Amino acid sequence: MDLLTGMPNVSYFSKFGDDFLRKLLKRAGQVDVIYFDISSLHSYNDHFGFLQGNQLIKKCGEIIRASFQEGLTLRYVDNSILTITAPSQLKKLLPEIQKKVAVFSADKVTTVRAGVYQVKEMEPATSAVDKAYQVYNTSVKKRFEMQDYFT
Repeated sequence: MDLLTGMPNVSYFSKFGDDFLRKLLKRAGQVDVIYFDISSLHSYNDHFGFLQGNQLIKKCGEIIRASFQEGLTLRYVDNSILTITAPSQLKKLLPEIQKKVAVFSADKVTTVRAGVYQVKEMEPATSAVDKAYQVYNTSVKKRFEMQDYFT
């Protein structure tokens, strides 16, 4: 378990990710792998301090986990959170996540981005995450940008 967020961590994912993906794929027929990144965290920490940055990571994890209750949400690496879930209403959920992060951060600047990869047949879970990361990293069209700028 990740000590900061209390969520499963990358070690848990390495051990159980394939099994979780296989079972969910069998049940749902398709799986969404969503790579979330708190991309402004370094500047956030520089401006507001590491304790506030830790609170932001923890709160983002709580918000994302609550939004995908039937999936597996975990603290992946550094500033990233990973969700593996049955197909959901992403176009509805992602703006709701953005709004909740905005409410929490009040007078601060936060940027959360997500790349989504849809798994249609079994592949290693790490491969699916790499593909979600590639979408996050390269595709403006498929990437969900969630930005809030407050003065």
